[in-house]
Amino acid sequence: MSLNDTYKVKEVAGEIEANKHIDAGWELLAVAGGVDVDKIPVFLYSLGWTSEENPPHIR
Repeated sequence: MSLNDTYKVKEVAGEIEANKHIDAGWELLAVAGGVDVDKIPVFLYSLGWTSEENPPHIR
């Protein structure tokens, strides 16, 4: 996948949210480690939407 094919970019925290988005058609762009406001380690997932259509709403 090329970033030129990406119409929207979104960042989510945690593998559960990332997997929901990937299952809905989002593409994984990058993963970065970090900490939340309480200094708890988290992974942040950068996701890209590659369709001209709007992405589905994820709950």
